[in-house]
Amino acid sequence: MTTKNLHLEALDHTELQALETCHSYTIRTIDHIQPHGILLVVESASFEIIQISTNTLAGLGRSPKNLLGQALSNVFSNEQVADLKNHLTQLGPSTLTACATGEDFDAYSYPQADLIVIELIPNSPRPSDSKALRELQQQMSQITTVFDTPKTIFELAQILAKEIRAFIDFDRVMIYQFSPDNSGVVIAEEKQNHLESYLGLHYPATDIPAEARAIFTEISLRYIPDINYSPAPIIPAHNPPSQRPLDISSTWLRGVS
Repeated sequence: MTTKNLHLEALDHTELQALETCHSYTIRTIDHIQPHGILLVVESASFEIIQISTNTLAGLGRSPKNLLGQALSNVFSNEQVADLKNHLTQLGPSTLTACATGEDFDAYSYPQADLIVIELIPNSPRPSDSKALRELQQQMSQITTVFDTPKTIFELAQILAKEIRAFIDFDRVMIYQFSPDNSGVVIAEEKQNHLESYLGLHYPATDIPAEARAIFTEISLRYIPDINYSPAPIIPAHNPPSQRPLDISSTWLRGVS
């Protein structure tokens, strides 16, 4: 593996400023979401909508300002809202269908003190459960067989990167190893041929701020389907009961800093 180093002393003033800005950025309370879903915040007692993302018109058929202050049962059926209330702590999503548009959503809920954060991700067409399960079993079987013989951590990481990329078909898969001082290095990579390689690149601890590293240990998956997205702001910017920014660190839709 070729090794390239990124040293702080080699960075110019602008680059150092960028790293410092990233380090101080508040990631948990970022004020917008990615627009492939919708965010609602309701009071846990009344299920009244008190915060909302601004991209509701297409999916829910109503403007965000028109939805603020409305009961969730005015947007979805009473039965579905009751089901959501009964499954607030479940790991998987509930299903909500917008009354105005008929669109189906996977609804993930995150209780927070006297609030419930709800994110709605449109249901996309899926293969039959049995077919999907067979395909998943075959792929997982292929992945697990490569770990049968002892290998170094670097060999295992490279095999894992290759198998994961075959599984999800992304342009690039990297495995990044943290050092005790929180700096890091890319120890394995699988990518499309036209992309520049990041294999062996070393990054200072400031490249991934402490708050971001903490979220990595709490949330197992971070999904950004479009890096060029136009953000959907959350309104009002501060949560009405607390008058503080909303913590959306647990959500799939959390915006990118």
